[in-house]
Amino acid sequence: MTPGIGEQLPTLEDLTHRPGWQRRAACRGESIETFVPGLGGSFTRARELCGRCPVRQECFVTALADPELVGMWAGTTERERRKLRVVAKGAATSPARTENYLSSVSRPAAFASALHLGQLWQNLLEASPGAIEIA
Repeated sequence: MTPGIGEQLPTLEDLTHRPGWQRRAACRGESIETFVPGLGGSFTRARELCGRCPVRQECFVTALADPELVGMWAGTTERERRKLRVVAKGAATSPARTENYLSSVSRPAAFASALHLGQLWQNLLEASPGAIEIA
């Protein structure tokens, strides 16, 4: 099938709908460049905002559930979220491998914070199996 043929296109409402928690986010009204900086850009401002955000957990769950999201979400980069997905998948089958990986992380404090949110996410997955697909 040719891409786009036979597929229903999203409506404007689908494209503009945002979860309610995003209205309470510390990043509301910030420039997209803050969270998706150009080549050589910095995530410093994004990390500051995410660090004090009241909806960081909701943001993190959303970011982990959607591997296509780009930029900084809940204080994590795309690369960090990919690694967290790998850690979450491997934690049950290889605790030693997970521990070895975590000891090699370049930003341990930030990653530990993300890992804590990841553990909350893992608890959510266990409570509702099949509700969120890990990509």
